[in-house]
Amino acid sequence: MNAPSRALFDAADWMRQAMMVVALRLRHEVALTRALRGQDRQEGFLGLFLSDDDAEAILAEASGRLRASGTAASAAEIADLQQQIAHARQVDPNGIWARLATLFGLAEAELDLLLYAAAPAIDPRYGRVYGYLNDDMAKRHLTPALAARLLDHHGLDMLTLRRMLADGAPLVVARLIVPGAERPFVECPLRVDESVLDRLLGGQSPDTALQPFFDLLPVQGNRAALEPCIVLAVSEPGQDPGSFAIETAGALGLDIMLFEHSRFAGLDRASQAATLAACMREAKLYGALPVLSGFDAAPPAERRDIAGLISAPALLLTSKPVLWDDAGLVARTVLLPEASEAARKAILEGLFLASPAIDRPLLARLANLPRLGLLPLARLAARHKEPAALWAAAMERMTSGLSGLAQQVSAPHVLDDLVLQPKALAALRGLVGNQQSASIVLKEWKLGPVLGKRSSTTVLFKGPPGTGKTMAAGALANELGLGLFRVDLAGMVSKYIGETEKNLDMLFEAAACADIILFFDEADAVFGERTEIQDARDRYANLQTSYLLQRLENFDGISVLATNLQKNIDEAFLRRIDVVVDFPAPGKAERRLIWERIHLTGAPIGEDVDFEFLAARMELTGAEIRNCWLDAAHRAAQRRTVIDMDLILQAVGRELVKQGKPVRKSAFGDSYARLRIDEAGP
Repeated sequence: MNAPSRALFDAADWMRQAMMVVALRLRHEVALTRALRGQDRQEGFLGLFLSDDDAEAILAEASGRLRASGTAASAAEIADLQQQIAHARQVDPNGIWARLATLFGLAEAELDLLLYAAAPAIDPRYGRVYGYLNDDMAKRHLTPALAARLLDHHGLDMLTLRRMLADGAPLVVARLIVPGAERPFVECPLRVDESVLDRLLGGQSPDTALQPFFDLLPVQGNRAALEPCIVLAVSEPGQDPGSFAIETAGALGLDIMLFEHSRFAGLDRASQAATLAACMREAKLYGALPVLSGFDAAPPAERRDIAGLISAPALLLTSKPVLWDDAGLVARTVLLPEASEAARKAILEGLFLASPAIDRPLLARLANLPRLGLLPLARLAARHKEPAALWAAAMERMTSGLSGLAQQVSAPHVLDDLVLQPKALAALRGLVGNQQSASIVLKEWKLGPVLGKRSSTTVLFKGPPGTGKTMAAGALANELGLGLFRVDLAGMVSKYIGETEKNLDMLFEAAACADIILFFDEADAVFGERTEIQDARDRYANLQTSYLLQRLENFDGISVLATNLQKNIDEAFLRRIDVVVDFPAPGKAERRLIWERIHLTGAPIGEDVDFEFLAARMELTGAEIRNCWLDAAHRAAQRRTVIDMDLILQAVGRELVKQGKPVRKSAFGDSYARLRIDEAGP
């Protein structure tokens, strides 16, 4: 990470010495106050009263000086010690005080003001003395009136002090000092946030109370001569600005602190502004580039607040720059170009180096998910330390919107696992190749805009049931590194006018945010031939089909439609298909390969199993052969035997009966007598 290092400056040791000087300065002020009030003044309200001697004793103890003389240290001696302390905090540029001065543009007087405001929170004895000096023991905090007295060596007048504590002043914008709302202003409390105190005492970690509002993303990059400024990064809807954000942070030598508007949405306006200001402060102190995402959704008043809180360096991601012009944000506007595939891969390589959760195989899979933004991906990589967990989280993020609209299909196979005729297998491999080269052809070579071709691809799988259409869809998804989601078209169609279109809208809007394959099984149910209009129902049925065709064409992804009855598919729809793959019933050679896949398992196979006989005589589909193996395997396991030929033949007979097919003696030959199809148990 790029968190600032500690080289020379010891914040805790410096604070101990500084507090002794503060005690001397307060001791001197107590002496002056006592002289002004007179020796005989008593205002005893029991615990609310602090006597002169008590105040003198406390400060003598806190300053490390013996109370021998009974008088305060001279103003000249205190001034000399204050100069020494001020010099010591500026020696090391990595020290917290030097960094505060640099990051927030604070002058010496402002740093001293912060020190005096922090004193009563570091040691309660100073609070009691502040109460004495405020002439009110209930006010055990620094006030502007008291600050003016303690900082008189800076020559501050009250007007200058008020400006140092105004709403737009660095100390207040960064919430280093939080002035109270009490009036008059000269008596309001000046307090320091606990996380700032932790920093002043040497802490390095961001405020844990603020961690729900941001993500720290480690960035690998080559620092460049880049001027820190506020950048308004303008992207088109659907464009990923993550590449620009990560490259900018890398050029600045910073990590990213990502703020998303959704995390602040539950806060009221005042709380949101205060929380964001504290987060911006933490980003600077940690050494991270604040990146604000999604804040276009904030109301106008909140955007004006946000514009006043952002300071360089910072990056605000937007698709509507006019909103931030209206909010008064002064920034350099950058129109983001479309990130190339090479740039995305280069950034993924950087994430691979920065996160142990990304290994080489996962890197290749993530490269196929352009809709998964690089910033969300970097955030997931920072949270999930194992590749499997990171992949699961990435898929969950992309596909969460599909819940209730489509069901994810487990797909363990690849194309080499499929037993298909060569023509079908070649068509599937060609489809994979086209998808892998689509970015070059359509975007880099610009054939897409010129020829009017989107990145959508519609594929039709046609063939009888059980011939491997679903398995092929899963294999295609695995080859492309995408998830496969089955769409329940029956659940999409509604008898109520407009509801079907609404359901389809929800489906495709959710799918547009994810890199997936939509699988429409039994598509002929919806994509059937449009009927001649006889009544209103026919009209709306045809409208639904046309609307679905339109959405498929506009979907920038892969849609696979499977049908058992191609003759029922509308010809107008077939013209819009990009690829048609035939899945005929397997021939003898294919059936033998399917039967012999049992050898890939650990099942005990009898020596009498005749694979040639089964392939030649039993005209079964791949799904039916699978069912036969499972039936025979269960019966063999229950009998504690191997899977022999008798069990397989009986399983085949039962499968034929189940499918409503005849059990012909000619197919079984001499083995027909061995069948016991009606057998219920082992």
